[in-house]
Formats: sequence, structure tokens, C-alpha cells
Amino acid sequence: MEFSEQDVAKIIDMVLRTTGEAPFDGQMQAFSERLQVLVPFDTLAIFPIPPAPGPVPGSSATNSLVYFSPELVQRRSVIDLDYSDFAQHDPKAAAVRMPWCATSLTHYQAASEFDRSPYTGEFLTAYGLRFEAGISIPVADAGLVAIGLHRSRPRGDFSGQEIALLRLVAPALSLCFRNTLVRRQLRRGLAQKKPQTTEVLAATLIFDRWGRLDFADPEALQLLEGEALELLASDARQLARAAPLAPPLERRLPLSNGGAVCARIVRFEQGRQDLKLVCGLARIPRRAFDNFASEAERHGLTSRQREVARCAIRGLSNSEIARQLSISVSTVKHHLAAVLQKTGLHSRTELAGLLLGGLGPGWWHTDLSCEGEFGEA
Repeated sequence: MEFSEQDVAKIIDMVLRTTGEAPFDGQMQAFSERLQVLVPFDTLAIFPIPPAPGPVPGSSATNSLVYFSPELVQRRSVIDLDYSDFAQHDPKAAAVRMPWCATSLTHYQAASEFDRSPYTGEFLTAYGLRFEAGISIPVADAGLVAIGLHRSRPRGDFSGQEIALLRLVAPALSLCFRNTLVRRQLRRGLAQKKPQTTEVLAATLIFDRWGRLDFADPEALQLLEGEALELLASDARQLARAAPLAPPLERRLPLSNGGAVCARIVRFEQGRQDLKLVCGLARIPRRAFDNFASEAERHGLTSRQREVARCAIRGLSNSEIARQLSISVSTVKHHLAAVLQKTGLHSRTELAGLLLGGLGPGWWHTDLSCEGEFGEA
């Protein structure tokens, strides 16, 4: 199947619009508007397919990735029929559970059978619809997300080229769904671990196994300065080469305004082959460092130890601290060892958590499994 340059341009535009940072409903509204140009439809539905027998799509189960176009929402508000009551009669039910399977209703049901089937003769007819097309997209290991398009009889059936277009845009939607789940997990963890003296910013970066940027919140790109992105990409490559159960990598990046950015990178397995490195960012404002003095005094740190500790928790390396304070690297190591001994801690991460008011190890959850996103809340 060949497509014109205009079709390809529209698809690329859809990819850009669909993978941006916006609420899920906003992303799906933008997707719906662009898809309408390529594959005209009357209504659109997006819903998860549980990986195991469970709630039927369209039921009252709470799901994260559910979207109905405004036209369908309006019809659902006045029609007392739900998909769950007719799912067992859906001719394409088996195809819905096949990943990347794009097809139309007429592929599974002859026109002569339309009025005889409860699904088509009662359910679709009640909604004023006649034709269906759709595709099921895998999202991590948690299940599939089905996209269904519907048309009334005057619009006619979906063509073979329109079905092929659905297959072409599906990878962009898969990325959108995945990023939506990851960002929700990050925000949930950050909300639960929010320190008292920090302004936590749930910004997200996603790298592939080669350290190439796969996704970035606009907030993340605005927050990072200088060579910070290159440093995080290097960390992502390092973690990708590590063992599957390797602990997260953490880094603190100093900001020109006196604050710092805390970065924590974890492995995010999406099936056997699709490894992503997810980096969560949290911002420590300058005033958090102003609270440093009381903790340093309480633990009896000398003036030089305070200088070294302040640089360390801002993310400076030993050599950078040595240059800034005009001392040797071995002296820096000596002072850091003394600081850790006085505070009873074992790492710079723990030191920052103590001196900056609680942003220590586990400042957001590292379990980014999508389990639970498709079931009841």
C-alpha cells in the first residue's frame, strides 16, 4: 500500500502532536482530530484490553487509558446500552486480542448477517452506527489498548488504505500510551515521597538503550543546563549495560541559581526486547541549601567540611570540588569521609537527604511496572 507525501506529512504531524506533554485526554483529542483527516469517522473509542479474563472493555472498571470522542460521549449519555452486554456477540472479539491487528468489522461479518447479530443489529444500530475499524496496540506487558473507529451507513465502509493507515500511526500511539503510564507512575511516587524543603518537579526523560533521547517533558529540557543532558545520557547507557536488577543511578546537577537538580535513572523493561531508561528529575531550590547551616552545626562539621559537603550535595565531582576550593582531590576525599563519619551516613545521596530536608534514597518509587494501570483502582 502506497501513500502520498501529503499522507505521510499528516502522519508525522500526528506523531508530534500525540507524543507531547499534555493530559491524556488532551493528547487523545489532538490525535482524534488528526486521525479524522486521514480516516474519517463518526465516533472513536480507546480502551484497555486486560491481559487476562477480567472486566470487559467499556465496563465500569477504572482504567487509566480510556478515551471516548465527544460524539460518542454524547450518544452514550442518552443510550442505555453498554458494550459489556454485547461483547460475547462481537464478531471481531478474537481479533481485538491480537497485537497490531488492524481490521474492519466487515472482515468478520457478512452484510447479510448485520441485522441478525445482537452486537450489530441491536448495539451498533442503537448508536446509529454501521461500520467499524480498529487496531490493538501492546503497551508494555500489561495488556493491549484497543482503538475503535465507527461510521454511520452514509459514510460507507473503511477502505483497505484506511486500515493500512491505522497500522502506520499505531507505533506513535504506543509511545504515547507508554509515556503516559510512566509519567503517572513518576508523579504518584513523587507525591508520596515529597520532601519538606524541596520543590519537587515531576519532569521525565526517557532514553533508549543507546542513550538516545526517546521522550522529554518540556519542563525537563527547561530545567537542565549545560552538559547535563549529555551526562544523563551517559548514565543511561551505563545502566542499560548493567544487570537487569541493577540499582538505579543517581546524580545531582548544580544550577546557576544556586539550586540543584536531582536525577534518578531506572531500568524500565517493556517486554523482552524493549528496554528503556527512565529518568525522573526533582528540583532543589536555593533556599533548601540555606537550611543547610543548622544541620551542619548540629553534626559538628568544621567550616571546610561544610564547604566540601555543600559542593558535594550540589552534584559536583571530587575534582570539581578541588578546583572550586583550591585544594587537592585527596583532601576533598578526606573531608568527605569525615563528614560521612560525623553524620553516620554512607553516601552523598544520604548526605543530601539529611542536609537538604529529606530528599534521600527512594525519593520516587523505582517500580515502574504497569501492573495496576489496567485494573480497578
